[in-house]
Amino acid sequence: MNRFFGTFRIVLFAVAIFASMPFFASAADFSVTPLIIDLKANPRDILKETIGVMNNSTHVGNIYAFVNNTDPLLGTEEWKSPANTDVSDSLANWIEIKRGSLDLPPNEKVELPLLVQVNLHAKPGIYHATITFSEGGTRAEAEANIKSGISVSVNLEVADDAKEVLELSKFVSNGTFISGKDATFSYDIKNVGNRPIAPKGEVRIFNRNGAEVATLNVNEKGEVLDPNGGTSQLASVWKSGSRFGRYKAMLNVEYGSKQRGTLQDTVFFWLIPWKEILAIFLCLLVVLLSFVMYWHNSYSLRGRQVLAHATVREFAHDAPKVQNQVYSPVPRSVSLARPRIVREREPVSRPMPAQPAQGGAVRIQPKPQNNQNAAPSYIVSLKK
Repeated sequence: MNRFFGTFRIVLFAVAIFASMPFFASAADFSVTPLIIDLKANPRDILKETIGVMNNSTHVGNIYAFVNNTDPLLGTEEWKSPANTDVSDSLANWIEIKRGSLDLPPNEKVELPLLVQVNLHAKPGIYHATITFSEGGTRAEAEANIKSGISVSVNLEVADDAKEVLELSKFVSNGTFISGKDATFSYDIKNVGNRPIAPKGEVRIFNRNGAEVATLNVNEKGEVLDPNGGTSQLASVWKSGSRFGRYKAMLNVEYGSKQRGTLQDTVFFWLIPWKEILAIFLCLLVVLLSFVMYWHNSYSLRGRQVLAHATVREFAHDAPKVQNQVYSPVPRSVSLARPRIVREREPVSRPMPAQPAQGGAVRIQPKPQNNQNAAPSYIVSLKK
């Protein structure tokens, strides 16, 4: 639809030019060809054309060129210098042609070079301008006679060559093992297109079970990346708190107004809150040491008690019986050393039989001790 209206405007403008040609031809002593120049270009293109000017009079002609933007509906616009206008949509400011005096001898023709330098930031669309040639002794006189001059219509269609492309240089976290409460994700994005771009998107964080735990915005300040190599270092911060475990961060960036694009990347990291883990470790260490000390003390005391009881039982078992009564020594402090039993025999002139004679008896009696605290000893004798 826009292209149709643009073509209609060009045709309407051409009809107006052709309708006024008889008046221009009769009023001027020179001619200009061509009267209509149609061009197509992209931003930053440079186009070269020529315009022929012929002096049909018998005298030297002083001819000047005037360039103005033109609207097919409103007509010719007033010339504005580049300092006072937006040159990104002014075709008159893109046109370069000799604007000084063109002195032509009678019946001579000259080819004027025409240069159109399309602005870098030219917006897509159709632009119109007129180059009017007028004769006069000075430029002021020629401008006063401009209505009787000859105009060349220049129509330029600027194509939409927008190239919106971003490249992701890197996407990293502030470490594979993050011990603080903040996880920072940085990413470098480069604009390799020819249009300024403000990327938008998000960083989504998932735990090891695949559940989403947080969503961070990308380029919250709306920073614009310049075209043709503009690079920006962006970052997003996650207030992770005291979480622990392995996580995955997924970057998703969208950009472009007409050509939609997407950048994606993934990074894995661990959250280790070392302060909380250190506190838990110290608590477990204290509990373990307490248990070890308790077990050590209990085992040592029980071992001493068992040893003492075993000593007493062995002493009672080894003690002799006198007159069918268990011998009980004088009460004293318990010693862990096993009592020593000494058996003494009366000297005999003959060998003692292995067993007592019939009718004999064995007599056991305590040996007198000078020290009551000493271990008791016994005397065993054979009674005939």
